[in-house]
Order: sequence, then structure tokens, then C-alpha cells
Amino acid sequence: MSIETSADAFLSPKDTRVHPKQLVRLLGKPHQAKVLHFDEKAGQGIVRLLGEDISDLELYFHAVVISDGSRHVELGAPVIVEIGPGHLGRWEVEKLEKLPTRP
Repeated sequence: MSIETSADAFLSPKDTRVHPKQLVRLLGKPHQAKVLHFDEKAGQGIVRLLGEDISDLELYFHAVVISDGSRHVELGAPVIVEIGPGHLGRWEVEKLEKLPTRP
């Protein structure tokens, strides 16, 4: 018997069910997003796309895709992401670039 832990729930973004035709036009180009969750110990997080027709789309990412190699990103940070196919047939972030934050 499997019990859902908070970590299991964390790995499931709110809604990644998007019509393939909508998602295909998002592939291969950068998109603005915001970091919603990040667990530094697990090295996993979730971003929400901004400024798109499907701006409520939330996508999983692993710390290894953070482009500066730091494996850390602040909650609420603005980022640029690229989307691609991931594990278990879901779409996820392939590349995450931090944007400078204003002081």
C-alpha cells in the first residue's frame, strides 16, 4: 500500500494537461515564468508560465537544469525557461535561467 507523502504531492504540478497543439507552439523557445516552489534538499521545484495564453501552466524542474550551475533558485524569482518532454510522459522545464532581481 502506498501512502502519498508531501514530497509526492510536491512533484505533481497543479495542471500539466494541456492540448498538445497548444504546447507544441511553446517548445524550442524561451518563456517567462515564476518559481512557485523549490525544495533545495530534494533539488526539485515548480514554475508557472507568465504572459502566455496558458499562463496557469505549472511545470516541474530539477535543479540540474538551472543554467548557472548553482542548483538554487529563490521562491518567487522571475526566470526564463525552455520546455521539453520529461519523465513519465509529462512536460517539464529543460533549461532554467535566472533573471536579475531589482534591489
